[in-house]
Amino acid sequence: MKSLRRRSVLGFLALFGVLVAFYAITYSRRAITDTDLNSLQTRSFVLHGDIDIARYEENPGRRAQVVERDGHVYTIYGVGISLITAPLYVWLVRAGASQDLLQGAVGISFVAASVVVLLFVLLRLVPQRLAIAAAIAFAFGTTMWPVASMAFFQQGPAIFLECIGIAGLFSRTKRGPLIAGAGFGAAAFVRPTLAIPFVVIALVYLARDRRGLVSYAAGAFVPMAAFLVSNRWIWGTWLSGGYSHTGIGFNADAPTSFVGLTVGWWRGLFVYSPVLALGVVGWILALRKASGDTELRLAALGFSCLATLLFYSKWDDWGGGINQFGYRLQLEIVPFLVVLGAYALAKLPRLRPLAIGLGAVSILTMTWGAVESRDRWDAVLFATTFADTSIGRAWDNVLHHPLPGLTLLVGVAFVATIMLAIGSRLAPADPPLFTPASEAA
Repeated sequence: MKSLRRRSVLGFLALFGVLVAFYAITYSRRAITDTDLNSLQTRSFVLHGDIDIARYEENPGRRAQVVERDGHVYTIYGVGISLITAPLYVWLVRAGASQDLLQGAVGISFVAASVVVLLFVLLRLVPQRLAIAAAIAFAFGTTMWPVASMAFFQQGPAIFLECIGIAGLFSRTKRGPLIAGAGFGAAAFVRPTLAIPFVVIALVYLARDRRGLVSYAAGAFVPMAAFLVSNRWIWGTWLSGGYSHTGIGFNADAPTSFVGLTVGWWRGLFVYSPVLALGVVGWILALRKASGDTELRLAALGFSCLATLLFYSKWDDWGGGINQFGYRLQLEIVPFLVVLGAYALAKLPRLRPLAIGLGAVSILTMTWGAVESRDRWDAVLFATTFADTSIGRAWDNVLHHPLPGLTLLVGVAFVATIMLAIGSRLAPADPPLFTPASEAA
């Protein structure tokens, strides 16, 4: 048993190293205000013990993203992102690392770690090859690669913590609720919108496992306390965070926004990563069997997806920024959809040929999109024609600049092969929770 655990740990570490290397090779610096501000406040945190960026002359902040209070300048993003990423920054900053290296280290490390942790979860839920395929789709068929791994956004660290929460949620050990609370609580500390799945999961424990709810709350106590204390320290109130100072409200046209977030050409989740549509199928299947504890947890992931999309649909700034490729706000629900999609394929094997096609389109879109287009990923704000969208520019690269994309595609195939080889040796001691009868035999 110890030998098996040691081999598994080494395998996961090897996979992490391979992913870090690939993401580093394909890294493309994107000068985005959010990432520069996150970097500056984290530099201030590790060097001075605060997140005041007034001391930096290169402060690039726009008025909507920084707030001046009593002579200090704070970003709207809060302490959580800097606290979680400080272990990387503390030695890189002191070593004189450049901004590109600092921001790349955060994006790449946390995205690679997210893939590894999600694979760990999937191997315990579905058959081995299906789990590996879902992890490959997550790593290369979603904007975890061309967005989150390319810059110091909140999403990379937050999704890593989400994946830890998912691992706890589906754990078969007594420590599962504690791990789930710590993961989802810390994710909400980094990005407050992730309080949505945190609350939804809490309701699951309330309904089915009161003792588990106590452990869940205990796991979340430290990050939730840190969230409250940091708000009080910086903003003078317990609950109002930095985003409350932006002046951005919740007055958007919800139906239009919802369509744009899901199937719109500009930022549509299921346009850029159609393989994630299988997650919707998985949610429907889980709802039909929600009387079971595991299916209820899966259903909760689906409700978290819907609630998050509805929340952003009312937010005035639902578009999620410019100068980027594909969706970013919706990244928060991508791990949930991957898990639900894997569940759908485990329960309905006849969907697998369709999944292969959708996965191929998703990976190709991310591959071409990882290459910067002549219009910096965004041609026309809220474009209505395919040719003017960032996805249109991505596929335009296929025709006019095929070599970079083909090179990346060869790299993806190579890394996917390594993932398959490593993942095949990481089978858990217990059988997966969901195995079709034909495969179980």
